[in-house]
Amino acid sequence: MANQVEFKQLGFLRGHADWVTTIITNQDPTLADLVISGSRDKSVLVWKLFKQPDGELAGQPRKQLKGHSHFVSDLVLSNDNKYLLSASWDKELRFWDLVNGTCTNRFVGNKKEIFTCAMSPDNRQILCGGAERKFKLYNVKAEEKLTQQNHFHADWISCVRYSPIIKNIQPYFVTVGWDGWLKVWNQNFTIRFQFKAHDSQINSVAINPSGEYIATGGKDKKLYIWNITDLKKPAFEYDAGGIINQLAFHPQQNWIVAATENGIKVWQISQEEKAETKTPIVTLDHHTETAVAGGVKKIQKHGAVSVALDANGAKLYGGFTDGSILVWEVSTKN
Repeated sequence: MANQVEFKQLGFLRGHADWVTTIITNQDPTLADLVISGSRDKSVLVWKLFKQPDGELAGQPRKQLKGHSHFVSDLVLSNDNKYLLSASWDKELRFWDLVNGTCTNRFVGNKKEIFTCAMSPDNRQILCGGAERKFKLYNVKAEEKLTQQNHFHADWISCVRYSPIIKNIQPYFVTVGWDGWLKVWNQNFTIRFQFKAHDSQINSVAINPSGEYIATGGKDKKLYIWNITDLKKPAFEYDAGGIINQLAFHPQQNWIVAATENGIKVWQISQEEKAETKTPIVTLDHHTETAVAGGVKKIQKHGAVSVALDANGAKLYGGFTDGSILVWEVSTKN
C-alpha cells in the first residue's frame, strides 16, 4: 500500500442490552455527527457524542425510540436526516420523526418477520423483505403499493438495498437471501440479473458510492465484490475467515469493511492478484476481561454484528454481540 493507514480506537457507546444489529450515520460531511443504532433489545438509540476529560470519545443516548416488540433488524435515515425508518422481527416497519422522537407511521402489511428495509434515493419509496421471501413496496404514508409477484427467493430475504443515482448507471435495487441468490432489479420491478452468488445464506449486501460494485457476504465466510456491468464472476473475492454479518464500502477510499464473527475486517480493493492484497489491512476485535477464581482473568471475545462509517470515512462504528458500539478514528498518511 502506498498510504499508511491507522485505526485508533476513540471509545465506546454503551446503552444497548443485547446485540447491536444495525448502525447508521448521516451522510452529509458538513453536518455534525448523527449516529443511530438498533438492537435485539428492541430499542433504537439516537446518540449524542462527546469527549471525556481523558480525551476518549463517549456517547449518551439523546433519544430512545421505543415501540417495537421484537428485535430491531435494520434502519434507514432520510436524506434530510429528519426521519428514520426501522424494521423489526415484530413484522412492522416504523417511520420516526427524529426531531420529536415520535413514530408517525406504522407499516403493518407484513405477515412474517422483517429483516431488512431500504428507502429510495428520492425518499419516496420504501422496500422491505424478510421471512415472507418476497419484498413489499410502500410509500412513506405506510400505504402498500406492491408485493413481489415473481422471481421469488427460495428462502428468507436478508438484505435489500437501493443503488445511488449515478449518471452513467441505470438505477437498480438488489435483494439477497438465505438461498444464496443475488437478484438485481430494475426500477419498474422487473428482474435485471439473478444468480446463485454463494453456496449458503447471504447475510448482507452493500453497493459502493459509484453504484458500480455490489458486495455480498454471509455464512460461507466468503466476501465477493461484483461489477454491475459483468456479473459472470466476482470482480474481487476475499476469505473473511468467519461468518460475515454486515458489509459497508468506505465513502472515499477503495475499501470494503466487514463485520464478522471474528471482529471487523477492512480490505483495500486492488486489481493486483497478490497474497498481500487478499489480506485485511486491519482486523479490529473487541474483548472483555472478567475476574474468575484465583485472580485469573477470563477473556471473552465478542463478534461484530454491524458496521458503519461516517460521511467522510473518518470514523468507523462497530456493533458487537455484547451490546457495545466501538468507535475508531480512521486516518491515512502518504
